[in-house]
Amino acid sequence: MEFSEKLKIMRREAGLTQEELAQRLFLTRQAISNYEQGRGCPSVDTLLRMSELFGVGLDELLSSARAKRAAQTGLVLLAVVLVSLFAVTGVGFLLSAQAERLLFVLLGGVYLLPACYAFFGAFLFCRPPEKPTPWLGFRTKTSMKNGTLWLYAQARCAAALLRLAVCSFLCTDCLSLVFAACGAAVFVVGSVVLVCLQTGGVLYPLLYTHVKLRRFGR
Repeated sequence: MEFSEKLKIMRREAGLTQEELAQRLFLTRQAISNYEQGRGCPSVDTLLRMSELFGVGLDELLSSARAKRAAQTGLVLLAVVLVSLFAVTGVGFLLSAQAERLLFVLLGGVYLLPACYAFFGAFLFCRPPEKPTPWLGFRTKTSMKNGTLWLYAQARCAAALLRLAVCSFLCTDCLSLVFAACGAAVFVVGSVVLVCLQTGGVLYPLLYTHVKLRRFGR
């Protein structure tokens, strides 16, 4: 993401107008407008004031820091997946005495949606589409108004999807172990209920991103 887009996003997230930001940075509103439109670059002194005002480092202002965030996100997802593998092993051991293929199909099914959430969240996080596409991304009238709103919507949706994926994996791990320990009948019923809850969870990234967009667009 370019500096102009970052400045516009940080200003709006801070709840500042161009005039208010200009006053805090001892600049004119036209100077802020030029920066946000990619015309001109602030001086080092101005960048330092921006860094202090928004609470970010100069490297965050001048680079997307995507590699660092991607590494952190990848480590969290890797840890969650490893925990889930241990949980699946435990559930499989508990179900092995039942010798019913349906139980193992259900076991795979309850992890399908969390895996999808993680995949699409990671994709939007690491490689968000630069422009609106007909088949990918958070597509609403608001998000497709301009490039800034589009990129902001994809970033917020990706963050929400990744949080949903982590919560879904961990909840599925715990509940699957409990259901399997209670017997085959409980596991079947519990798995169906769990998948329904996971399906309803898709509302979280949609509503979260919608609210963020509405506040951001004010």
